[in-house]
Amino acid sequence: MSLLELELQAEVDKYASALALLLAQREGRFPGELFRRLFEGGRLLPHLTEPERERYAEAHRFAARFCGRLEERFLRRRQARPAAMLAELRSFYRLGRHAKLRYAAG
Repeated sequence: MSLLELELQAEVDKYASALALLLAQREGRFPGELFRRLFEGGRLLPHLTEPERERYAEAHRFAARFCGRLEERFLRRRQARPAAMLAELRSFYRLGRHAKLRYAAG
């Protein structure tokens, strides 16, 4: 597994963990602002090297695409399907080398 794939999984895990916590705290109501807070307007630390900045930015973009699709497919529709979303997250986690990047890119 590459560093990019690890960073991508970390971004997806952060989203999924925050989503699960917020759903529990809000009695199952979907936290619409979560995606925006995690994936829009963030900044990287200034001390990172250029390769690190590129890797983090790319992982962030891939994760935003994947998590955006998850929200659209499983949470924003008329009937939310959190169990199906969990199954999708588990499948994504198990993807092998490079397949994770291709799948996230959509």
